[in-house]
Amino acid sequence: MKIHEPVPSVCFWDNQEGRFLDDIWDRLYGGLYKTLDIEAYINNNLLPPDKLHLEKPVFDGLTHVLPGMKWCGRSCSRSLDIYTPTYRPMTLNQFIDLSADFFESLGAKRIGVHLSGGLDSGIIICLLKTLGIDFVPIGLVSSTYEFRTERRIQQILQAYGSDGMLIDIENAPFYSGLDEIPPHQMPSAAIRSNRSMDLLASAFEKSGCDVVLTGQGGDSVFVDPVDSMESLEFNIGNEFDNPEDYELFYRPRGIKLISFYGQPDIIDAICSASLGRKTDPLKIWARAWFKPILPRELSDFTYFADFFGLSMWGLEQARPAICRLFEDAYAKSKSSYFSPENIKKTMAADIFSFEYKDYIRFCSLLSIAVWYHSLFENRSLI
Repeated sequence: MKIHEPVPSVCFWDNQEGRFLDDIWDRLYGGLYKTLDIEAYINNNLLPPDKLHLEKPVFDGLTHVLPGMKWCGRSCSRSLDIYTPTYRPMTLNQFIDLSADFFESLGAKRIGVHLSGGLDSGIIICLLKTLGIDFVPIGLVSSTYEFRTERRIQQILQAYGSDGMLIDIENAPFYSGLDEIPPHQMPSAAIRSNRSMDLLASAFEKSGCDVVLTGQGGDSVFVDPVDSMESLEFNIGNEFDNPEDYELFYRPRGIKLISFYGQPDIIDAICSASLGRKTDPLKIWARAWFKPILPRELSDFTYFADFFGLSMWGLEQARPAICRLFEDAYAKSKSSYFSPENIKKTMAADIFSFEYKDYIRFCSLLSIAVWYHSLFENRSLI
């Protein structure tokens, strides 16, 4: 079975030289960072997934080819990298055998699994338990009331593995440690969970894991309707992978971060088994199909968690750090976006009343400020 691994999130085509660049570090420190088109970057972040390939250039002379895009050298253009699954008859026992082949193909010394308390990662854990494969479940846990169900599921599933660990998310709130992020070649959305991802990756490293599996992409294969195989389209690089987390936190530790659901064979199998399913936001079909290997808390009950409240709370708590980063961004770039007047206006906004576009614009500016800071203040971390 061929393993799909995340690709680097930074891939640039040099328009003048007609070639891909392995990295752009030298160009950044040679002054390329000054050419960042801030408005283009913000607008790119507002594009829906099916318009990903239409993003505007953000650096002079370079075209960014994101995961989920493919490049045509002949026309010098990008398009979406779409995967259409192939039908194959599939029973649960056949799926378990297919999963066994996948786990074996990893060649891992020790497998880790993100223990989120959700169904998607829960299925991965139950497959490993069913197959008798040792693994390390590590996740972030919240003590707040709205996450009581996830917390209970985490406690149950933690016992299925070895050396499991639950890290209190309040020790690593969203948008904390913004001034500690290692240098990166493009402003990154991964800043939201910087500290928590660092803690997770460190815990997996200490447990001896060289491969960590995530449930990313589970929503795509378990929620969306499966009217026919021919009508299905998946953008694996965009929907399933976590390339920024991989590059910033896992690859430096020698750990592969892989989406279980991002494997073409796994996509084929789940779509084939669920052919005819309608939109299923509570994942009723998946709970029923995997019931023989799931605890009843996952198969017989449905629930839904929303982390947006924690995101807003973390963003509000980070106000002092954000203001300092914006001021530092102005000192480094002299961009009007970070002028004292605009900083005052931006910081006066009520974060808890943000509409979607307000939130994206605010966080895009923040990711740029964090990027400037990482390039120059944290350069020794490269």
